[in-house]
Amino acid sequence: MQVGVYVDGRDLSYDQVTSQFDVGGTQVTLAQVLEYDAFGQIRWPDDEMRGWVYGLSSWRESEAAAAAAQARAEAKARSKEARALKMKAVREALSDMQQQSRYGHLNAEIVCPHCQTNGAIHTKLVTQKRGISGGKATAAVLTGGVSLLATGLSRKEQATEAHCGHCGNTWYF
Repeated sequence: MQVGVYVDGRDLSYDQVTSQFDVGGTQVTLAQVLEYDAFGQIRWPDDEMRGWVYGLSSWRESEAAAAAAQARAEAKARSKEARALKMKAVREALSDMQQQSRYGHLNAEIVCPHCQTNGAIHTKLVTQKRGISGGKATAAVLTGGVSLLATGLSRKEQATEAHCGHCGNTWYF
């Protein structure tokens, strides 16, 4: 459809199917049409047609602004999701570190005797008090019990503490 005439007599047309302007068959952008009008190079058939072109410009600007706002909102949502995933990974890593410091290293080969699960058992070496040390009991008798204050009667032994992350039971071997 013809919307105006360029200063040299070529028709200014608008194709509604492609939403493109052309001057005498040469494609031009809406910004170029507005620039030509600003320099007085276009004769409009009436003020209504000129207003329609400027209205088209305003509409495209508002569409572009809406698209940009949508893109910013989507980018913000993706950024928020990425931060949430990162925080979840940090929390999981911290939880794993806390569990490892509390219960020791993960030993996937041990099977829990309580729930028969493997792959969730943490183990660590510990020192346990076990029974009464014969040597300490003898020393207590000879010193009149004074040595009990310093050493106690229990003997200390190395043991392995195992903890099942699945059922929560802890045992020693």
